[in-house]
Amino acid sequence: LSPDGRRFLFLSRVDEESETPEEKVEDVMWITKLRYRMDGTGYYPYTRSHLFTVSAEGGEPGQLTRGPYDVSSADWSPDGGEIAHVANMEDGDYTRIRDIFIIPSKGGSPRKLTDGRTMIRSVAWSPDGELLAYTGRIPVDPEHPMYGSTDIWVMPPGGGEARNLTSAFDRTVGAYGSSVFWGDNGQIYFRAPRHGAYNLYMVSVDKGAVEPVIEGKRTLASFSLCADSSRIAFAATDATWPQEVWVHDA
Repeated sequence: LSPDGRRFLFLSRVDEESETPEEKVEDVMWITKLRYRMDGTGYYPYTRSHLFTVSAEGGEPGQLTRGPYDVSSADWSPDGGEIAHVANMEDGDYTRIRDIFIIPSKGGSPRKLTDGRTMIRSVAWSPDGELLAYTGRIPVDPEHPMYGSTDIWVMPPGGGEARNLTSAFDRTVGAYGSSVFWGDNGQIYFRAPRHGAYNLYMVSVDKGAVEPVIEGKRTLASFSLCADSSRIAFAATDATWPQEVWVHDA
């Protein structure tokens, strides 16, 4: 939801039929991507994931991003003027590198922010709009990009040096696709594994110190902060109990 509550931002898959051969046999599947299927999923459709906005009152959605690439995460700027998003615009079918781009919320050309070295998963704007936080991994070996730990980084939305906040943290940050959330006190909240479970932690943007928030022998699957960051709602489960929703004082 936009900061003024008037528009929704969402991802939707767009038909990629134009990228398939013009003349084709109907009962034959054409493979035009390197990653064309996955166990448990089957063949990928000829679609790409792109950003859209739509009025909260309804109406026709407007498409913001276009092209032979996929958008995987996005967040409004606090003033509603821009949208930061994660995408694989360059050689998306041949690399796991993802970058952050910023686009005007009313449409326009995306501006690349990061340097093309990091497997970025999610992005979140700070409440004052001065920083972007993102989770990402710089591959230890380009030929084996899955090796290495995911960290939390911050950088100005206008560009500049990215700063790793969790370089001293002794484990990887988050699970695949999981997001980070800003508190109103200069803290960033995130999930991380510990002894076979997933717990909740926070890191100070100024000091880079990581502190536990919610620990225990359970897996915290997702969480959200209330507007003033005083309470946390989270879903959690363990080996003998189904997933339930809990509330915790921050």
